Amino acid sequence: MTNRDLAKSYILSKPRLLRRAQLNGVSKGGEHPLWSRAGFKPRSRIHLIWKAETRLDALEALRKRRNFSDVVREAQETVELALKGMLRAIGVEPPKYHDVGSLLLEHRDRFQTAISNDLERAASISKRLRRERELAFYGDIDFIPTEEYTEKDARRAIEDAKWVVELAKKVEVG
Repeated sequence: MTNRDLAKSYILSKPRLLRRAQLNGVSKGGEHPLWSRAGFKPRSRIHLIWKAETRLDALEALRKRRNFSDVVREAQETVELALKGMLRAIGVEPPKYHDVGSLLLEHRDRFQTAISNDLERAASISKRLRRERELAFYGDIDFIPTEEYTEKDARRAIEDAKWVVELAKKVEVG
C-alpha cells in the first residue's frame, strides 16, 4: 500500500477527518494534492497540524478562565507542533526538543518562497515562547506564574500561535 493509499484510507475511515477533508474541497472519491506526493508521511504531518489547531481552542478557553500562564505554556506547545508539522512536510524528521525554529531556517530552501519569507518570524516566535515555557508552567522562587502573566501576554501568545498554525497549513509537501 502506498503512502497515498494509506493516507486516503485513514482519512476515509475517520468520519471527523473526512468531514475536515470535505470542508477543504476533498470529496469521498476525490483526490487531495497531499496524497499524491512521493515519500510523504501524510498521517504524520496532518496529525501534528491537527493537534496544533485543536490546541488553539484550548488557548481561548484558558484565557477566558484567566489562566494566562497556562495560555503561554500551551501556546508554546501549539507552535512546536505546527513547526514540527512543517518540517515533516518538507521531509525533515523533527528532533525531540522544543524549539525547532533554527531547523526551519536551516532548511529554508525547501519551502516555497511565500513561506520562506515568514520563517524568520516563526523561528522568533518559537524561540520566545520556548524561553517562557518552564517559567510559565513551574515559575521560580520569586516568580509565581499565575500572578505574573497578564491578559496582554496571553493575547500575544494566542495571536502568535494562530499565525504559526495558519503558516503551517500553507506549506506544500515537498
